[in-house]
Amino acid sequence: DQDRSFGVLVDRSQGGSSLSDGSLELMIQRRLLHDDARGVGEPLNETDVGITPCAPFGNATRLGAGVVAKGMHRLTIGKNGASKVRSQMDQFFSQPHVFVASAPRDVPVSFSRPRFSLLKTSLPDNVMVLTYAVLNEENTFLLRLAHQYGRDEGEAHSDPAYVNLQDLYPEHDIASVTEKTLSANQDRADWEKRRLRWNNVMLEEPARGEGIAEGGFVVMLKPLEIRTFEVSVTV
Repeated sequence: DQDRSFGVLVDRSQGGSSLSDGSLELMIQRRLLHDDARGVGEPLNETDVGITPCAPFGNATRLGAGVVAKGMHRLTIGKNGASKVRSQMDQFFSQPHVFVASAPRDVPVSFSRPRFSLLKTSLPDNVMVLTYAVLNEENTFLLRLAHQYGRDEGEAHSDPAYVNLQDLYPEHDIASVTEKTLSANQDRADWEKRRLRWNNVMLEEPARGEGIAEGGFVVMLKPLEIRTFEVSVTV
């Protein structure tokens, strides 16, 4: 079928291959009772209790039942396959964590606030927050934003996305924003000055978002771009 695509969404990293046309194999768990002569020198027999000491203090016997790996797979079939997969992969892989607690029915539970949101308005459909962490100082945050779609993967979702960073801090005013490298260990501007520049001719410059808009805190993300910022807010 030249018009439709097939995709598999997983909730954790897995090995996969297609050894023959029309087939797809995913390795959820690799547990062997015999050495497969791949260089390990022992069976890959994982158990839920552990193992006795190795020689000369023991015979390295596995204890307990075999480890059982469980997971979920979601199949996507249809046209515009890349767009369908991109829209669901992060939701499927990084599902929300739900926390609950119990209390007697007749005991009132007092909340300091009934609701809380880190967003003033919704993010664009093609943008997700990868990191939102407090740094050493109480009023400084590490923020990573990612564009979820690649080029030509959607009619609108592959377009550049614009995000106003102030919308991510509804209860504070932003004092300053500094773009960092992906690992956040240095300023992006300093790295640009020192980085190695190859003496070759590129047909097209790599897609990268522009700087922070003057007079505001609007940033642009191009397809599949990840940008890292250090944001300081007023307390």
